[in-house]
Amino acid sequence: MNPLLEQFLQEARENLAFIDQNIENIPNGDKELLNSVFRAAHTLKGGSGIVGFEGVKVITHHAEDLLDQLRAGKLAFNADIEAGLYDAFDEVVNLIEAAEESEDVVEADETRTAMIVERLNGLMGKSQEVAAWNNPMVALPESMSVTNEDLPFLATCSKPIPFVMADVTEDNFNEERLYGVFLDLDENCMLFGNDPIYALSLLGDKVLYLSTCLSAENAHKVLDGSSEDELLAYKTTIIAYIYASMKILKKPYITLLMICFLSLWTW
Repeated sequence: MNPLLEQFLQEARENLAFIDQNIENIPNGDKELLNSVFRAAHTLKGGSGIVGFEGVKVITHHAEDLLDQLRAGKLAFNADIEAGLYDAFDEVVNLIEAAEESEDVVEADETRTAMIVERLNGLMGKSQEVAAWNNPMVALPESMSVTNEDLPFLATCSKPIPFVMADVTEDNFNEERLYGVFLDLDENCMLFGNDPIYALSLLGDKVLYLSTCLSAENAHKVLDGSSEDELLAYKTTIIAYIYASMKILKKPYITLLMICFLSLWTW
């Protein structure tokens, strides 16, 4: 079994056991307990995203949203919410058990997952989402802020795409393109187990070039930290140039902000 998946499954078991033991105690008004249940769900979602366990990620994402609304006082805990949460996390347990048995990530039953998501959304008062093409790209105000670097690898990229956002369609979105991906990392990113460098490494040779920026203060913090937490607490930005399709980009389930299409004639 993949060591990363094995570690995730072990931690998932621990988090699911904690959630199962404490959902029924949420009505007691213990805010710290509710926060702990929320953090356990958040950890499940993040870990499932890293290992590519989409079924677990989708369910825990919506369960986490519901728990967050309870934390914010936007919802009052009731029997329906309790049953909905138990049902959602029971399905996550089923997926974890299937992965343990197969020693690999398994595909969730789409119909079952959709029913759970619809139920959780209903408990939050959300309307059912309608599947539709929605361009997830956001263009930078000035393209030169990305395209002003001397990048010799461009000679190997022979397939230009439109820079005009209006020209991006559902069809050409899934073809291999050159993307400039900008990551503005919060200083606590690594502390919460979100490792962007590892996530990018899952793309292998699809990542053509990386450009990073780290302040002198944060560089010293990384080099001179006296504890593990201090070593992991730093703020930086990364620009990754990736030649791949969106389908491939989604494989490792990297949470990236795609901000710009790059076409060869803009260089």
